[in-house]
Amino acid sequence: MGYAVLHLDKASGNDAAMSAHIERTIEPRNANKSRTHLNRELLAFPDNVANRTKAIQYRIETAGIKRKISHNQVRAIRIMLSGSPEEMKQVVELGSLIIGVWTI
Repeated sequence: MGYAVLHLDKASGNDAAMSAHIERTIEPRNANKSRTHLNRELLAFPDNVANRTKAIQYRIETAGIKRKISHNQVRAIRIMLSGSPEEMKQVVELGSLIIGVWTI
């Protein structure tokens, strides 16, 4: 039986370092460069928004927030699903992950 882990992580500031890691504008030591082509974007950026950092800022600016957002507040939640090769193949094939009676 495989496993799956759902990670939720608060991102404060503009999260530029993680954006650089995800978008491969830097070369992370723990990333296999030959597999980068397998990465998939699950959400499309709005028009005239070129990268993840700008997308976060765009969402904050267009969310209708009336108060000031301070520099140390959470601006985004990072979500990552990882798991065993068997479970990840199931996600690709079925489009979802079934764990017991829960569907993610």
